[in-house]
Amino acid sequence: MVEDLRKFATLVKKYRKQKGMTKEELCQDESELTVRQLTRIESGLSRPTLTKINFLAERLDMNLFSLMPDYTELPKEYLDLKYQLLRNTTYSDKRKIYEEEKRFEIIYENYYEDLPEEEQLIVDILTTISDVNESELIELGNHLLEDYLDQLKKKNTYTLNDLLLIKLLLIIMIHDDDIYCNPGWQLLPQIVQRLLVDDGELLIYQQFVLRDTLFLALGLFFRLGDYKKVREILDRLIQIMELTQDYQKKSLIDMFEWKYYLSYKNDKKEAKEYYESAIHFAEMIKEDMLLKKLKQEWQQDIK
Repeated sequence: MVEDLRKFATLVKKYRKQKGMTKEELCQDESELTVRQLTRIESGLSRPTLTKINFLAERLDMNLFSLMPDYTELPKEYLDLKYQLLRNTTYSDKRKIYEEEKRFEIIYENYYEDLPEEEQLIVDILTTISDVNESELIELGNHLLEDYLDQLKKKNTYTLNDLLLIKLLLIIMIHDDDIYCNPGWQLLPQIVQRLLVDDGELLIYQQFVLRDTLFLALGLFFRLGDYKKVREILDRLIQIMELTQDYQKKSLIDMFEWKYYLSYKNDKKEAKEYYESAIHFAEMIKEDMLLKKLKQEWQQDIK
C-alpha cells in the first residue's frame, strides 16, 4: 500500500513538472482539489479517490489508467457499512445508536487506515455528526469546517463530501444559540439554493444525504420564519422521495407539512390530515421512537 502511494506520488509530481505547471496552476480555483491536498498526494501521504485521480488525469492531459495502474476498489463490507451510516437515522433510539457505534467501530478497526483521504474524511464527518447530535457540543465540529468552509464557497455543484460537510454545518447552526454570528449564516442562502437544484447525476445514496441535509435546512428556515423557502424545500424533498422510492422519511415530510399549514396557512384541518398521515406511516414502518416524537410535537404545536 505504501509503495503504491509512493509510485503514484512520483508519477503525479513528474508529469506536473513536465507540463511546467505549478501546484496552484494544476489546482485552478481549488474547487476540485486544493493545493494542500495535492501536496499530500505528491508526498505519498494521501491515497486519492477515483474522482481526484480523474481530475489529475484531465489536468495533466493523460490517460487515466497510465496514472493509476495499481488502483484498487474499496472493500465491499466497508461500502455496505458506509451506506448504512449514510442512509439510516437513529431518532435517539438506544438500539439504533448502538448499531451505529458498532459500524463505526468495524470501520476504524478494519478499514480506516487504508482508505483514501476523501473516504477517511467521510468517516470523520459522519463520526463528528453523530458526536454533535448526541452531545450538542458544536465545538466538536468546528475544526472540520474551518479546514473546508472556504472550499465549499467556491463550489457550483456538491460531491458527497461537500453534502456531508454542509450537513455538519447545518447541525452546528441548529445547536448554535447565536445563529447570526455562525460562520455558515452568510453562506446559508447560497448553499440551500444549490441544494434545491435537481442534480440527476447524484447516486441514490448521495440522494439520501441530500435529503437529510435538506431536512436540516427546513428546520432552520422554519426557525427563521421564511415560509417561501420552506415550501421550496418541502417540494424538493417530495421529489427526492419519489425519485428514490424511499419512503422512510415520509412521516417527517408530513410533520413539516402540518407545521407549514399551522404556522403559515393557519389551516388546522389540513394540518391534522398531515398529522394523521405521519402517525399512520410511522406505525406502518414500526418506528416507535419516531411515533412518540411525532405525537409530542403535535401536542406542542396545537397548544
